[in-house]
Order: sequence, then C-alpha cells, then structure tokens
Amino acid sequence: MEAYKDDILDMRRRGISKQEIALTLRVNSKKVASALKEWGDPFPLPASQRVEAARDEIIAARRRGETREKIAQRYGCGTDTIRRKLREWGETNQRGGRYDKAEMQRLRDAGLTCREIAKRLGCAEATVFAYTWVRESEPKEEKPVHAPVSKYEPGKRYGDYTFLEMVEARRPLWLFEHRCGWRETFTENQLKEARMA
Repeated sequence: MEAYKDDILDMRRRGISKQEIALTLRVNSKKVASALKEWGDPFPLPASQRVEAARDEIIAARRRGETREKIAQRYGCGTDTIRRKLREWGETNQRGGRYDKAEMQRLRDAGLTCREIAKRLGCAEATVFAYTWVRESEPKEEKPVHAPVSKYEPGKRYGDYTFLEMVEARRPLWLFEHRCGWRETFTENQLKEARMA
C-alpha cells in the first residue's frame, strides 16, 4: 500500500470513497481503510461532525450576533444544521432578543425599506415589519377610489399614504409617505396591488 500512499491520500482529499479508491487501484477496500487509519484520513468530516467539533466557536459567533447563514457558510454546511445544533445546545434566542428595535425604527423613519433594514441587521423582513409597524386605534378610513396612476396630486392622502413626488428611475416610481412617517416608493403594478390606483 505504501506505493499508492500519495495517490490514496490525494483521492481522499478530493472526497473519493474508500470503496472507489479500492476499485480504482484494484486492491481490497479493507486494506485501504487500514492504511488510511494508519496514515490519518484527510477526508473532510461530515457537516454535523464539523459543526460539533466547532461548538464553542459557533456559540460565541451566534452570541456576537452573527447570522446562521454566515456561520453555515464558514463551516460549509446548511443553515438547518446550524439551527438544529444551536437548539440542541440550548442556544435558541427569545423572539426579538438580539435585534435593536430602536435602531430598526430609526432606519425605518429614515426612509429605508424593510428589505434594506433586514439585510443591514441580518434578520428577516418580517421581523423588521413586525417591530416597526405602528398599530393605531383610529377608525378605518374608506378605501380610496381607483384613479389613473398618473393623476396623483402631491400632498394628497391616499389611504395610509400621502403622495410626495415622482422619482426618476428606469421605471417610473411614485414616492409616498406613510402616516407613521416612513417613506416608500411604488411601481405602477405595486400601486395597483395596494389599491391606490
């Protein structure tokens, strides 16, 4: 087996199984297995074992606020593996525990969309929406009457939004301000879906 040592180790590094190596070299697979045990098998560990071996580093990274996606990418596994292991280790977060709600609201008030805030803070869009949506106990206003999209008047209110201006872009965008203060742009199709057109 010593004559094949470099070839066997090289094949294992490339992820080739012991059985495939044995077939390629026309030797017994048990001999390949015992030789690898003696030399040290360079084959990468399965994802769950790699994650288990890095338990302390993963827990520390999660407590620093790193996302599961980033951790999974670093250890070459899926986010489900990280999620499952964190649950096993008792490292699940309470709802909203690691997100700065005040920062979310500040960014929302500055005019950023839920998607932009979620990307910046490393959380889901739905999380941003849930923590920045202000529920008011005002009586519901009547739904606005459908009007042609091009007929919006600056300063006029349409449902929960006040139209501000048209924004120059590849496609025309309409800039509105929500009654809670944040700003949002809409395409023509989005306006129709929002029942403002």
